[in-house]
Amino acid sequence: EAVGSYAKHTRSLFLKLAGSIVESLGISPSSSSSSWGEIMRELQEGSQLLVMNCYPSCPQPELTLGMPPHSDYGFLTLLLQDGVAGLQVQQQGRWVDVQPFKGSFVVNVGDHLE
Repeated sequence: EAVGSYAKHTRSLFLKLAGSIVESLGISPSSSSSSWGEIMRELQEGSQLLVMNCYPSCPQPELTLGMPPHSDYGFLTLLLQDGVAGLQVQQQGRWVDVQPFKGSFVVNVGDHLE
């Protein structure tokens, strides 16, 4: 039940963010074009992938390897770090840590949006 509720709320957040992004591109619900409705319908009917990882404490974290460098293939990725550091982004050729901020999501722009 908790996972279902979490999925429902994250999907709602995704749709709000996606709607704002679409509007920022100059396509709004009040425009005479039907583009807004078509785009939002496609986003609403799209799939949602929910992945949860909970790793045990590592005695030697400096020796572990995470994911290889990659880009997210979807439209948006919502990531809840839950106070645990580990995510890095490449910025001007350097890898930079993304510090967790309690109670917030990291929103990654995926390949489809980019």
